[in-house]
Formats: sequence, C-alpha cells, structure tokens
Amino acid sequence: MQIRLATHSDADEGSLVLRRSIEELCHADHGGDPAIVAAWTGNKTPAMWRTWVDQGTSKLFVAVEEGHVLGVGMMDNSGAIMLNYVSPDARWKGVSKALLAHMEEEAASCGVNRCTLESTRTARAFYEAAGYCSRDDADDNDNRMTKSVIGSRLSVSIRVFSADDAEAFLKVHHAAVRGTAAKDYPASVIDAWAPAIQRKHIEAVKADSVSSRIVALHHDEIVGIGEVVPDAGELRACYVSPLHAGKGIGRAIVMELEDIARSKGALSLWLDSSLTAQMFYEKLGYVILELGEHRLQTGLSMACVRMSKAW
Repeated sequence: MQIRLATHSDADEGSLVLRRSIEELCHADHGGDPAIVAAWTGNKTPAMWRTWVDQGTSKLFVAVEEGHVLGVGMMDNSGAIMLNYVSPDARWKGVSKALLAHMEEEAASCGVNRCTLESTRTARAFYEAAGYCSRDDADDNDNRMTKSVIGSRLSVSIRVFSADDAEAFLKVHHAAVRGTAAKDYPASVIDAWAPAIQRKHIEAVKADSVSSRIVALHHDEIVGIGEVVPDAGELRACYVSPLHAGKGIGRAIVMELEDIARSKGALSLWLDSSLTAQMFYEKLGYVILELGEHRLQTGLSMACVRMSKAW
C-alpha cells in the first residue's frame, strides 16, 4: 500500500470511496436517515475533489494498492484532520491507521505541534486508541479531539516476521523486559523471563508456526515486535526497545495485531499483561478480567493481569 498526494485523476474513485464509507460504515452517526446522508455526502463529488487538490490551504492524500484507491485523508496547514475514510472493501486492513500516521508525520515535519479533528461516533474508539483525547474545552457532546505530534512519533514501518528476524526479535524482547519491566519484578523473574539469548531460543522462534508475528522497523532496525494467535484469540506479545519507547510504536503494533486477528475471524483478544504494561493496554480499550499468575517456560510464575477486548 502506498500513500501519496491525490491528483485530479483520482477524483471519480476517491469521491466514491468517501461516499461509500459514509453510507456503509457510519450508520452509528446517520442512522440510515437519507437526509443526513445526503447532506453529509453532498460535497463528496469529483468536482469538489479537484477543488481540494488545487487549493493551497490543505493536502489531500490517497492510500492506493494495485492502482485502486483504498482510503482518503485530508489535513489543512494548521494540522486539522478533515477527512480520514476507508473503502468498505478495505476495512480492517490498516488503511485509516496508515493515513492517520502519514498525516501526523506530515504535520510534525511542517512544525505543527498538534493535530486536531472532529470525530464521528463510529471512529471515536479508533482515534482514542491512536492517542487522541477530548480537547480541554470540550463538553460531553463535543467530538473535537487533539493529539501532540511534535517529537511523539518515529517513522516506522510494520511488516510480517521472517525467520531471518528471529535473533533481532529476541533481542527486542530481552531489552524491553530488562530495560522497562525490571522495576516491577524481582531479579529471579526477570532472569527467567528474559534469559541470555542462546541458539536454541532462536531456533525455537523460527520453528513456531502457530503464532502470527510482526516486526516494527525504524531505518531498517527492528525496534518493536508483536505476536498474536488468532485461533486462540490470544495477544501473546508486544514489546518495544526502551530506546524507542513512548513514540507510538507499541500502539501501532497492537492495532496491527488486532487487524490480523479480525481478518482471521477473531471477535476478541485476551492477554496476560505484565504489571508494567497494564495501563498501556487499558488505554487501548482492554479491560481487566482478573489478577493472576503467568507461568514462564522455566516453570517460575510471575504476577500478571488477565485482560480482554472485544469488537
């Protein structure tokens, strides 16, 4: 998938994506009322598209794959996100997430401190998971949201894990446990949770065919890892190198893992969160089921929080 500036030649397909997204995916907002739909989609036309392309006060983006428009985003020069819609045919493929990240990075590169938007009811949970929150002056009926973007993100890409990534995968896990979680657990647990990496550990990761794994890269360096078992509905792992923590990488990994699980028919995910990561998962919509213990491969147990999220 490629994200690029829109052109006049995208007008027919791009405006159709906007109208279909509103009509088919935003029912929670318009309730199927023809008058509301007509008013909302009235300016989503090829003619208006060409006007948006030509105006200098905003930028119009398209997410394209194999020559087809999958999603549309638009942001003005102040960092206000005006459009972020995905084709119903491309839902749950990370299109809106990729468009949002692209616009945030574009805003940051232009010296904009914050991105703002007015969310639909349909998209509010999506934006909250991406780090947006209600504006300080918003009331209960106000859908305006905002997020700081200066220095908050790295340019990262996420791809499917390959066998050649096994050692780097384990190194990120090792660094994250020892550099981030060590404050919450005794040394005996940390040693069992993240032992010195040996060849047998690398081969075991390569041999596992049950999990779906992904890696996050920054300048070709693996800085984050994720693992999900869709058939079991289990989010098994999400770790980020301590040197790159707090940059939105963990959130991006979890959202990608959720997309993978959805695409394979999962209706929810559960996980055993560390004490360290509990608040991180709560911010992404996971709820606590119970406090418990997770048994490590050595047989030692560590305190954990069983959590879940349904969609």
